[in-house]
Amino acid sequence: PAGFVPVPIEQALSETDREWFGQWATHLLVPPAEAAAAAAESGLERPHMDPQLAHNANTYGDFLRRLHEAGMLRWKRTDQESKGCLGVFVVAKKNGSLRRVVDTRLANFSFKAPLSCELPSAHSMSRIEMPGTSGNFLAVGDIENAFYEIGIPPELSEYVSLPGIRAG
Repeated sequence: PAGFVPVPIEQALSETDREWFGQWATHLLVPPAEAAAAAAESGLERPHMDPQLAHNANTYGDFLRRLHEAGMLRWKRTDQESKGCLGVFVVAKKNGSLRRVVDTRLANFSFKAPLSCELPSAHSMSRIEMPGTSGNFLAVGDIENAFYEIGIPPELSEYVSLPGIRAG
Protein backbone atom coordinates (compact mmCIF):
# COMPACT_ATOMS: atom_id res chain seq x y z
CA PRO A 1 0.00 0.00 0.00
CA ALA A 2 1.13 3.56 -0.66
CA GLY A 3 2.94 5.17 2.23
CA PHE A 4 3.86 1.86 3.85
CA VAL A 5 7.14 1.91 5.76
CA PRO A 6 8.86 -1.43 6.34
CA VAL A 7 10.08 -2.24 9.84
CA PRO A 8 13.90 -2.03 9.96
CA ILE A 9 15.17 -5.56 10.51
CA GLU A 10 17.17 -4.46 13.54
CA GLN A 11 13.93 -3.53 15.34
CA ALA A 12 12.48 -6.99 14.70
CA LEU A 13 15.42 -8.84 16.27
CA SER A 14 16.27 -9.75 19.84
CA GLU A 15 19.31 -8.04 21.35
CA THR A 16 21.52 -11.10 20.72
CA ASP A 17 20.36 -11.42 17.12
CA ARG A 18 20.77 -7.67 16.61
CA GLU A 19 24.40 -7.94 17.75
CA TRP A 20 24.95 -10.85 15.36
CA PHE A 21 23.26 -9.01 12.49
CA GLY A 22 25.38 -5.95 13.18
CA GLN A 23 28.22 -7.96 11.62
CA TRP A 24 26.09 -9.16 8.69
CA ALA A 25 28.85 -8.78 6.10
CA THR A 26 31.10 -11.17 8.04
CA HIS A 27 28.32 -13.71 8.52
CA LEU A 28 26.57 -13.51 5.17
CA LEU A 29 29.00 -12.59 2.39
CA VAL A 30 31.55 -14.62 0.47
CA PRO A 31 34.71 -12.85 -0.76
CA PRO A 32 34.00 -10.79 -3.94
CA ALA A 33 36.41 -12.87 -6.05
CA GLU A 34 34.59 -16.05 -5.00
CA ALA A 35 31.22 -14.51 -5.87
CA ALA A 36 32.49 -13.36 -9.28
CA ALA A 37 33.99 -16.79 -10.03
CA ALA A 38 30.76 -18.58 -9.08
CA ALA A 39 28.70 -16.21 -11.24
CA ALA A 40 31.05 -16.68 -14.20
CA GLU A 41 31.00 -20.46 -13.78
CA SER A 42 27.18 -20.47 -13.75
CA GLY A 43 26.98 -18.83 -17.15
CA LEU A 44 24.21 -16.56 -15.84
CA GLU A 45 24.89 -13.14 -17.35
CA ARG A 46 21.81 -11.37 -16.01
CA PRO A 47 18.71 -12.27 -14.01
CA HIS A 48 15.38 -12.79 -15.77
CA MET A 49 13.44 -9.57 -16.22
CA ASP A 50 9.85 -9.31 -17.41
CA PRO A 51 10.05 -8.25 -21.08
CA GLN A 52 7.52 -5.43 -20.51
CA LEU A 53 9.76 -4.01 -17.79
CA ALA A 54 13.04 -4.68 -19.57
CA HIS A 55 12.10 -3.09 -22.89
CA ASN A 56 9.78 -0.23 -21.95
CA ALA A 57 11.34 2.55 -19.85
CA ASN A 58 7.96 4.14 -19.06
CA THR A 59 6.52 0.85 -17.81
CA TYR A 60 9.66 0.14 -15.76
CA GLY A 61 9.66 3.68 -14.36
CA ASP A 62 6.02 3.30 -13.31
CA PHE A 63 6.82 -0.05 -11.69
CA LEU A 64 9.70 1.53 -9.73
CA ARG A 65 7.48 4.46 -8.69
CA ARG A 66 4.86 2.04 -7.32
CA LEU A 67 7.56 0.12 -5.41
CA HIS A 68 8.81 3.42 -3.97
CA GLU A 69 5.29 4.48 -2.93
CA ALA A 70 4.87 1.12 -1.19
CA GLY A 71 8.10 1.65 0.81
CA MET A 72 9.88 -1.17 -1.01
CA LEU A 73 12.55 0.78 -2.86
CA ARG A 74 15.59 2.82 -1.88
CA TRP A 75 16.99 5.13 -4.55
CA LYS A 76 20.69 5.55 -5.23
CA ARG A 77 22.43 7.91 -7.64
CA THR A 78 25.11 6.34 -9.78
CA ASP A 79 27.45 7.69 -12.46
CA GLN A 80 27.06 4.61 -14.60
CA GLU A 81 24.12 2.58 -15.79
CA SER A 82 23.47 0.01 -13.10
CA LYS A 83 22.64 -3.45 -14.40
CA GLY A 84 21.42 -4.52 -10.97
CA CYS A 85 21.63 -8.05 -9.68
CA LEU A 86 17.90 -8.75 -9.36
CA GLY A 87 15.33 -9.44 -12.00
CA VAL A 88 11.59 -9.30 -11.56
CA PHE A 89 8.65 -10.84 -13.36
CA VAL A 90 5.11 -11.91 -12.61
CA VAL A 91 3.27 -15.21 -12.78
CA ALA A 92 -0.44 -15.91 -12.48
CA LYS A 93 -1.75 -17.38 -9.24
CA LYS A 94 -4.49 -20.01 -9.25
CA ASN A 95 -7.04 -17.34 -8.35
CA GLY A 96 -6.05 -15.22 -11.37
CA SER A 97 -4.16 -12.53 -9.46
CA LEU A 98 -0.48 -11.92 -10.15
CA ARG A 99 2.47 -12.91 -8.01
CA ARG A 100 5.64 -10.83 -8.20
CA VAL A 101 8.72 -13.03 -8.47
CA VAL A 102 12.18 -11.67 -7.76
CA ASP A 103 15.02 -13.49 -9.53
CA THR A 104 17.84 -13.51 -6.99
CA ARG A 105 20.07 -16.10 -8.67
CA LEU A 106 22.83 -13.62 -9.53
CA ALA A 107 22.66 -11.91 -6.14
CA ASN A 108 22.87 -15.28 -4.37
CA PHE A 109 26.48 -15.75 -5.52
CA SER A 110 27.53 -12.98 -3.12
CA PHE A 111 26.11 -14.81 -0.10
CA LYS A 112 27.19 -17.84 1.88
CA ALA A 113 24.96 -20.89 1.83
CA PRO A 114 22.25 -20.49 4.49
CA LEU A 115 22.28 -22.51 7.65
CA SER A 116 20.04 -25.51 7.46
CA CYS A 117 17.39 -26.63 9.87
CA GLU A 118 15.62 -29.91 10.18
CA LEU A 119 11.87 -29.78 10.08
CA PRO A 120 9.68 -32.65 11.22
CA SER A 121 8.04 -34.79 8.59
CA ALA A 122 4.26 -34.96 8.28
CA HIS A 123 4.49 -38.51 9.64
CA SER A 124 6.32 -37.45 12.80
CA MET A 125 3.93 -34.53 13.34
CA SER A 126 0.97 -36.90 13.06
CA ARG A 127 2.41 -39.10 15.81
CA ILE A 128 2.57 -36.40 18.50
CA GLU A 129 0.55 -37.46 21.53
CA MET A 130 -0.50 -35.03 24.22
CA PRO A 131 -2.47 -35.94 27.34
CA GLY A 132 -5.75 -34.01 27.57
CA THR A 133 -4.77 -32.01 30.66
CA SER A 134 -1.06 -31.57 30.02
CA GLY A 135 -1.26 -27.87 29.20
CA ASN A 136 0.67 -28.32 25.96
CA PHE A 137 -0.15 -26.04 23.06
CA LEU A 138 0.65 -26.19 19.38
CA ALA A 139 0.58 -23.06 17.23
CA VAL A 140 1.31 -22.25 13.63
CA GLY A 141 2.27 -18.85 12.31
CA ASP A 142 3.05 -17.23 9.02
CA ILE A 143 4.03 -13.69 8.15
CA GLU A 144 2.20 -12.83 4.96
CA ASN A 145 4.50 -11.09 2.51
CA ALA A 146 7.40 -10.96 4.99
CA PHE A 147 9.70 -10.12 2.09
CA TYR A 148 7.96 -6.76 1.85
CA GLU A 149 7.43 -6.12 5.55
CA ILE A 150 11.04 -5.96 6.76
CA GLY A 151 13.51 -3.28 5.71
CA ILE A 152 17.21 -4.00 5.27
CA PRO A 153 20.17 -1.69 5.97
CA PRO A 154 21.38 0.49 3.07
CA GLU A 155 24.71 -1.35 2.94
CA LEU A 156 22.97 -4.69 2.44
CA SER A 157 20.72 -3.30 -0.29
CA GLU A 158 23.85 -2.84 -2.42
CA TYR A 159 23.74 -6.61 -2.94
CA VAL A 160 20.07 -6.74 -3.91
CA SER A 161 19.45 -4.02 -6.48
CA LEU A 162 17.20 -3.72 -9.49
CA PRO A 163 18.53 -2.42 -12.79
CA GLY A 164 19.00 1.35 -12.87
CA ILE A 165 16.90 3.83 -14.78
CA ARG A 166 17.89 7.20 -16.19
CA ALA A 167 16.39 10.09 -14.21
CA GLY A 168 14.97 13.22 -15.76
